[in-house]
Amino acid sequence: MRAKPSERNEAIVAYRDAGHTLRETGQKFRLSAQTVRNIERRVRDYREAVEALKDDPDNIMLLARAGHLKFPTGQALTYSQGIERIGQLKGYTLRDLFKFPNMGRISTEQIVKLAAKRGIKIK
Repeated sequence: MRAKPSERNEAIVAYRDAGHTLRETGQKFRLSAQTVRNIERRVRDYREAVEALKDDPDNIMLLARAGHLKFPTGQALTYSQGIERIGQLKGYTLRDLFKFPNMGRISTEQIVKLAAKRGIKIK
């Protein structure tokens, strides 16, 4: 599950936003330029997802990108099952969820909790 970016990672992105190159940022934080690029991409992706969730709070992939759901679980629901929104889970049972790829106990518990918050009961 993707977590909220750490203060250090936020500081790295802020340093980059101030106009410093990947190399300068890497030297300051003792990281490679590629690691800085990866951190920057993850932080910006998280920020975008959190903003987009304000307009579309039931979007499964946005929930996964913002850390409310394991990312592979979001992908399994969206890409292999065609379920893009929490509301589409209405009528599914725990047995149905366990049959999906990448759906173990933890993933299923996360989905059940997210659905329950939106008034959808998965039995």
